[in-house]
Amino acid sequence: MAQALRLPNFGVQRILRREPEYNGRQWSPVKSLQSPAWLKETYDKITKLADLKENWDSYGGLPVAPKAISIARFLLSNLDIEDMPRPHVAAIPDGGVGLHWRVADRDLEVEVEANGDVHFLKTDAGKEPKSVDVHSWSRAQAVLDWVLGKRM
Repeated sequence: MAQALRLPNFGVQRILRREPEYNGRQWSPVKSLQSPAWLKETYDKITKLADLKENWDSYGGLPVAPKAISIARFLLSNLDIEDMPRPHVAAIPDGGVGLHWRVADRDLEVEVEANGDVHFLKTDAGKEPKSVDVHSWSRAQAVLDWVLGKRM
């Protein structure tokens, strides 16, 4: 299995506490009140993964962990996804949640493990999958922007 990116477990406390980048204001600025048309359907698909029972894939796949479902939804809620296309949502055999985006010749896979760890794996046409050290929300956003061809 390819090595993936690891996003630290940013709890709600990290998102809500005062951050120096916001000049002492308690809350971060709202970027947009818009959400993509696909977001509710994607949340519902992620939530429905909880219905999968052990051996759902006939290869011993574990039921999807509530923590993985919660973190996958939290991730989508806290990153700027307004311009992103609808992701493919899938269960991962170890009890996690997978999100996959493909835009032109770029692929981004986000795996949320049963324990809540998050890994990113990006692939550019004809190249080996690449991992990037993700240790902040801004870095995670940069990886999402990469799939749209905006950065990186």
